[in-house]
Amino acid sequence: MTKEVEFGTLSLTRINAEPCEVTIDASQLAGIDADLVVRPFGWKGNHATTRSFTGDAAHNELGLQATELVGAQDGDYDCIINELSVGDVTAITLYMAALERPVSTVELAEFGLIYLTDVLSADIAAGEHLFTEAGCNSCQVSSMKVANPTFKEPSRAAGYTDNLFPDGSNPGAHGLGSDTAITLDMRLDPPNNQVLLEDGGVYHLGAHETDVKGNGRARWFSDFKRHDMGPALSDPSDPLGVWAQLCL
Repeated sequence: MTKEVEFGTLSLTRINAEPCEVTIDASQLAGIDADLVVRPFGWKGNHATTRSFTGDAAHNELGLQATELVGAQDGDYDCIINELSVGDVTAITLYMAALERPVSTVELAEFGLIYLTDVLSADIAAGEHLFTEAGCNSCQVSSMKVANPTFKEPSRAAGYTDNLFPDGSNPGAHGLGSDTAITLDMRLDPPNNQVLLEDGGVYHLGAHETDVKGNGRARWFSDFKRHDMGPALSDPSDPLGVWAQLCL
């Protein structure tokens, strides 16, 4: 369990004392791989880090092959190598980490940016109550505590940093290491949507939220688990054949 989300059970059974040997049963895990790494990014939840998502999106959506992905190779045969340097990917990763989160109408009203009628306020409160009462909050978890709201690239958390890049090279050889990590306080550093308050202070609209104790809060509305949505929502096993039928 992490952040009050249950991921099932991982069972370890010792089968030998000297040397110590164990068998691992991951069959009772739910919504997570056997390596226990939560992968919140990507259409199918297949990326653990913003950097991994960035490199994949650049390759598949933009046709740009990062050096850390293919090395000094012409990955798409367009006679250009090093289309995105390690520094380029780092910069894009930090840019995405600093993007402002979605902001609710309630929050906008608190700072006088919009006017919220009593009727609309009551409707919002009623909707939140129904959301919880119906049990939606068990999967679409509305709020999670964030232990450290400082984003680091590369991360120092095990499982969320590259020991080797996909091309097999060492990140340290490219100047990317924990000792040179770039940090971003997601509560204070995002550059966009800074609102000047009447007392002269600045409110970072869309920055990371904090609770009364100053702890980070994230309203993901997700449990970060992979859910089997059934065969009707699965990808076709023969996508080209499906497109051919649609074109007939």
